[in-house]
Amino acid sequence: MKLYEKALAALTTLSGYLSALFMAALSVIVFLGVFSRYVLNGPWQWTEEAARISFVWVVFLAASIGVRRGLHFRFTLLLDHIAPAWKRALEVLANVWVIFFAGIMVVRGYSFAILNLSQLTPTMQIPWAWVYISVPISGVLMVLYSVEHIRTAAMTTIEPLESPHPAQKQVQA
Repeated sequence: MKLYEKALAALTTLSGYLSALFMAALSVIVFLGVFSRYVLNGPWQWTEEAARISFVWVVFLAASIGVRRGLHFRFTLLLDHIAPAWKRALEVLANVWVIFFAGIMVVRGYSFAILNLSQLTPTMQIPWAWVYISVPISGVLMVLYSVEHIRTAAMTTIEPLESPHPAQKQVQA
């Protein structure tokens, strides 16, 4: 499984670089849009559209990285106060839910991208599919990362229960 982990690490790195690239492009595009509107008094129409497209890609790539890092919605308050065996079960359950919703993103996002392959954006005249394909790509990455989390949770050993309060240990001694 080391190959799987290395492949996921490479995908995460690539996603991070692409997300940073889109974020840098977003910053430059927004600056150009403000410059053209307020300095040149003639807004460049393509800047608004390009900024939106860059933002969509940043959001979905960053969301998949968030899943890889375990930053997705979880029952953190509950996880901090339960036995390790239950903690592992809830981690698996949370990741199964992520896989379920990411699977929907993959299937519906792909069909939506294909449906809009011939539709062009109004200003830049690029296919809308280039925008919408970010959804299934992100979904596939989320599925892969969640499978890794489930695998890790399944392979960890359960630690013995400790007393919840250090003060109780001293009383028993």
